[in-house]
Amino acid sequence: MPRLRPAGIFKRLFSSIFPQKLEVQVRSEELADGRIALIPVYLLAGQDVDPALVGPDPKQRILGHSVIADQSILSACRPGAATLPKRKAAEYLSNLKRKGVLVQGKAEEKPTDVREVKPKIMLTLKPDGTLDVQSQLMTDQGVAVAKPLDLEQLRRDEGWFFADGDLLHVTTTNSVWDDILFTGET
Repeated sequence: MPRLRPAGIFKRLFSSIFPQKLEVQVRSEELADGRIALIPVYLLAGQDVDPALVGPDPKQRILGHSVIADQSILSACRPGAATLPKRKAAEYLSNLKRKGVLVQGKAEEKPTDVREVKPKIMLTLKPDGTLDVQSQLMTDQGVAVAKPLDLEQLRRDEGWFFADGDLLHVTTTNSVWDDILFTGET
């Protein structure tokens, strides 16, 4: 995305009469330590704005461009990048989404979603009398999602994990059933 350039004389005059809307997005990324990096991204007319130029006021000038922004969104996305545990990141991202802020994953393929998932269990009695247990994690919309790779990390993160760019939560039982339900291992 191109960087915002200083406004020329006509752009300064036009934007002083008709201020442009400063858009705010947040990019989320899972770090190696399991925490979530949240980076605010500011856009003006499709151009990337240096976060150091954005102040707390809803009406401001950035490189000669007169801009307006939602005060509650500006205050929620300041100051700069944050690194949070998954549970706190989920609360923060949910709050931003309620305010209308687009939350993107690192790859920017689709918006990051924060949702609850539940195991769907399928039991099959085999001809030899043994029971085959299979499970999938499903969203409320019936979409299957990838299972977490590390059960111990899932427990440390209080049931929160990243899958397909989304921050997901599942309630664990803290028993041997977790191995079957969440990792597929028996």
